[in-house]
Amino acid sequence: MILSVLGIGFLSMMPESPRFLVCQKRFADARQVFTWIGHHNGLTGEEIMERLSRIRFEDEDPVEAAEALTEALPHVPPSPQVKRTLGIDVEGNK
Repeated sequence: MILSVLGIGFLSMMPESPRFLVCQKRFADARQVFTWIGHHNGLTGEEIMERLSRIRFEDEDPVEAAEALTEALPHVPPSPQVKRTLGIDVEGNK
């Protein structure tokens, strides 16, 4: 009985599967789950930003993807690839 209660408690804390979210075309939510996984695996914000900037989902608008990425990691400066997608120059101007 105790193990069942603990199991339900742990399941409620787990995010939805990134694969499920992508199938539902919830790309921003999938990136947030990937961010959560990266933090729990000891990656820095810069490492997560760099890895997520390489992910391309089919049917996803690249500009929306870049904006979602900067929202998921607001404290991390955008990678060069994200900057190019958003049309931001080196100084950070649009």
